[in-house]
Amino acid sequence: MLPGRGSPLPSPCVDGGRLGIQLSTSECSGGVFHLVGVGTLCYFVALPRAKSMAVPEFPFGDRLVLKPEGSLLIGGSAEALEERVQTLLSAGHRHLVIDLENVPHVDSSGIRAIVRGYTTAERDGGSLTLVHVSPHVRHLLHLTRLDTILTLVDSLDIGPPAPGSTR
Repeated sequence: MLPGRGSPLPSPCVDGGRLGIQLSTSECSGGVFHLVGVGTLCYFVALPRAKSMAVPEFPFGDRLVLKPEGSLLIGGSAEALEERVQTLLSAGHRHLVIDLENVPHVDSSGIRAIVRGYTTAERDGGSLTLVHVSPHVRHLLHLTRLDTILTLVDSLDIGPPAPGSTR
């Protein structure tokens, strides 16, 4: 919390390739509104309310591939992916691939879903790989230096999973 303000600490965000600070977020029936500071400017960014999504999945060798559709944003889609990844890891799937071919944008909630999935998989001796990452998402991962930690590949031909894999 910011002292005396009762609001959460600002979080980093990216708008048009520029790194900014998300100062606050509020929801209404029409969507999600973010107050964003970039440099000395502050402005509102309105995003349509994300619909909760089912995440299609299919087996690929010893891996399970998840293929989300649409942007991974606060208010539904990012949370749905995070929940599904955690459920699969808890059920014993150790090697997951998230195919981002049809995901043009992510916000901090989408990044959270990916990072949480990665850390859970690694902790449990598994892996989480990102495939078909769009230029926008790749740029965001580069700005946050997550591209140095996460496994990003261009195709599903990513080789065998680690020895001793389950499922």
